Amino acid sequence: MLTYSSLLIFIAVVWGLGFVETKRLFAHFTPLEITCLRFSVAALISGPLFIGCRTWRMSALQFKRAFLLAMLLFAGMYVQAWGLLYTSASKSGFITSLYIVFVPLIELLIFKKKISNIFWLALIIALFGVGFMSGGHFDGVNLGDLLTLLSAFIFSLQILYLSHVASSYPNSMELNGLQCLFIAVVSFLLLFLIGPTSELIPKLQVLGNFGPHFFSSPPYSVLFLGVFPSFLALAVQVYCQKKVAAHLAALAFLLESPFAAFFGFLILGERLNFLEATGCGLIAAAVLLVPFLLMSKIGVD
Repeated sequence: MLTYSSLLIFIAVVWGLGFVETKRLFAHFTPLEITCLRFSVAALISGPLFIGCRTWRMSALQFKRAFLLAMLLFAGMYVQAWGLLYTSASKSGFITSLYIVFVPLIELLIFKKKISNIFWLALIIALFGVGFMSGGHFDGVNLGDLLTLLSAFIFSLQILYLSHVASSYPNSMELNGLQCLFIAVVSFLLLFLIGPTSELIPKLQVLGNFGPHFFSSPPYSVLFLGVFPSFLALAVQVYCQKKVAAHLAALAFLLESPFAAFFGFLILGERLNFLEATGCGLIAAAVLLVPFLLMSKIGVD
């Protein structure tokens, strides 16, 4: 089970790096445009995979499940970005992390799944950590907070649904390829629906600007987001959730925030204060309990 623990941490590392590249692209594109670009790259990479796996022979039920999974992920990302228009990034980060509460509660109350007391301890430690990373103070509730809470609930449904359907797909990368393709198509259509599309074409010209430093250029950021967080890390998530219980996977994914902070410091020169650094440590301490939980029958479906 240490292999699954390592893979879950790998996912968090890649998503943490992806956060840095996403922040770079905010100078040029909207969140929806970034979503469209990154998943379009992932869908293109998946093309040869679809041919090799003869994906067109997949059953209608499998296509429907892949589409629903994709729409849950896309809806979570879109509603979260919508909420950010009305609330602060720190509050958004904390509220989004509440999927770690929704996942085990749904498993416990609806699916009657037994959950270890050690997990609940880890969850409390992790929530304190996320709270510290978010600044430790919140003033009032606004529309953005409610939208972000909704996105957290949607993300929890995506994690739970993936655990339910992942084992019915022999090839994890094929399922994720379909997920990326559906998200790319829907985000592309949505871009044209909400417009104005006349502003998008000039923006795309920046993707031809490699500049003197390719690894800090917009085309590199788009390629990185398409290849690693979207195509690779999400496929590894599918693979892991064939065996790892949804609530343990959700707990491990919280490591994305500390890794995002670390890479933000390393690459963007951002700084953490003592409270934020303490929060990173608490989240890491909570996730260190995952390998122990995975070794018990309680932690594996």
